[in-house]
Amino acid sequence: MPSRPTEKSSSLDGSVLYKVCKVAYEALLLQEDPAAAHTASRRGAAYVRNVSRKKRCARHLKGQSPDFVLAVAEDSEVIRKKREWIIAPRKLEENKDYTKDEYIAKIRSDHEYSSRVTYSLFGKGAHLDPKGRFSVDQASGLVKVNSILDREEFANYTLLGVAKYDNGSLAEKDIELGIIVLDQNDCSPVFQITEIGYVNESSAAGIPISPYAYV
Repeated sequence: MPSRPTEKSSSLDGSVLYKVCKVAYEALLLQEDPAAAHTASRRGAAYVRNVSRKKRCARHLKGQSPDFVLAVAEDSEVIRKKREWIIAPRKLEENKDYTKDEYIAKIRSDHEYSSRVTYSLFGKGAHLDPKGRFSVDQASGLVKVNSILDREEFANYTLLGVAKYDNGSLAEKDIELGIIVLDQNDCSPVFQITEIGYVNESSAAGIPISPYAYV
């Protein structure tokens, strides 16, 4: 279940600091700080950030641990699973080209700040057929889609993100990443009346009355 802000604390430079329910971190919603929001977007809408050197943030965290802050773009959905953070991926439309996007999702281990962690991706569409449809950057955890998706082929994918130390041991429990492919015909048609039709009361069945177009 996504974590939701429940307690707002002092504002700092147009951003608002929130306490996230039952999570021993703080969420910084980048509401009015374009530069900070851009940084968050570049690093993946949510990221764990060491703020112990940021005096302006630390003074708003008195009595709490200032070691880490979760910065979240306000339109992002963030899910916490124990010590793992994952950005919920967008629902992807079929026949739309996402291959030029920097990423569609991001997996990140808390432990990468203390030791080097390598990321890998497993499951249908990764190491199983159709192989290579999704891939992950081993260093950053950015997940990319490498081909155009077809809902008629697969309506969803369930991938498994794995984080390991250099010695091969697991840095975290494996992270499940679900991707849903949206049908382009899911939207209800909108009809536009092009003209008013008339028919004589004595007309036979099946006679055309008026053309209609839908989009």
